[in-house]
Parts: sequence; C-alpha cells; structure tokens
Amino acid sequence: MNRAYLEVTRLVSLADDKEKQSQAFRLMELALEEQLRLSRSQQLLEKLSLARTMWKANVSFQNALEYMVLSLES
Repeated sequence: MNRAYLEVTRLVSLADDKEKQSQAFRLMELALEEQLRLSRSQQLLEKLSLARTMWKANVSFQNALEYMVLSLES
C-alpha cells in the first residue's frame, strides 16, 4: 500500500481538472471490475466507490484517494 499512497500524488498531478479526475475514477473502476473474481478486488471497488462519493461531495481528489489507500491498510 505504500506504493499506492505515493502514486496518489502522481495521479493528482496528471488529473488536474474535474473531467480528468472523473475519467481517472472510471478507469480505476473498469480495471477493478475486470478482477472482481478476487475478493480483494471487491473490497477495492467498494473503497473506490466511497472515494468517488467523497469527491463528488467536494472532498479534494487527492484527499479522497489518500483516504481510500489508508482505509485499505486497516
């Protein structure tokens, strides 16, 4: 998970507006949906969905992704 947390900063710099951020969430969803056979992927998809909901409620993209990554460690 440490690597995932570090990748948040890189992704945030690439997705610098709402449209790109929305696309990033969708691409992550699609990637995880392909791997739903694994129980871990289901948990990741649920956390991603929560992060997207937070983002839609005006939590910053970076904070929503960091929350997702940190919540997976617990």
